[in-house]
Amino acid sequence: MDSETLRPLNYQTWAEAGKALPPVVSPRKIQCGFGKSSLTVSSTSVSAFGTVQSCDTSAAASLPTLPQGGVLPVGLKTILRPLYLTSQQQSSIIDTYMSCKHTWLEYEENDTVAQDEAKRQLEKFELDYLATKHLESQWTNCWSATTEVGYEGNTWKKRQTIYQYDCGYDQKVWQQKAKEYDAHFKRETTWQRCVPYDFTGCLAHVEVVEFCQGSRTLITRISGILEHNEACCKAEMAWKPAIPLHEHVYEVALDQLVNGTR
Repeated sequence: MDSETLRPLNYQTWAEAGKALPPVVSPRKIQCGFGKSSLTVSSTSVSAFGTVQSCDTSAAASLPTLPQGGVLPVGLKTILRPLYLTSQQQSSIIDTYMSCKHTWLEYEENDTVAQDEAKRQLEKFELDYLATKHLESQWTNCWSATTEVGYEGNTWKKRQTIYQYDCGYDQKVWQQKAKEYDAHFKRETTWQRCVPYDFTGCLAHVEVVEFCQGSRTLITRISGILEHNEACCKAEMAWKPAIPLHEHVYEVALDQLVNGTR
């Protein structure tokens, strides 16, 4: 198989997987990017953390369409559930995935060159650890799950994280979800937008899959929609976010409350 191959995601593939998305696979890097033509994939890929069985899928145009009111693929359900999207955004995202126009990058966990490339990709998309901690970061961690897996006689933690771009988050949907999830939700007033960027309907979101043990972190997949709409590209910070106080400020304040000022 070529080093860059389109990985079709159709209803059968996801439904048979029975989980969010397949585990680590070879080749080192697979990209289903915007503007790429559809290719046929037929292989069995094996990695340290799992096996993906062979698949043979024809052009994206022949992918099955979802029936009216039909069940979404398991992996797409997992991606959509934590995102705060309007119905129009959801439809556009489903169309993008089902027509295979999303981004799908996979990296071999034992290949140092591949891991370096994975880290560069996270930095490129401003999804590396330091970038996501910056106040001006436009990515929000919407969902994260950690499970334990065995590898080479040791226990590793598999971490899946889904980020949504701030320009695509709808605060009205967030409020509605809060009402649905919390039976004691009483707040009736309309929520004010808290993120410092206006809503533009952007579809950008990404799922990052990593395996961690101690200080070691292996990136095995970066997937999602990483293109932004025109309004999002032009968006500027509407207001400055609150700057968190240094821990020492709280220590001094508490000390003054207990012992008085000096």
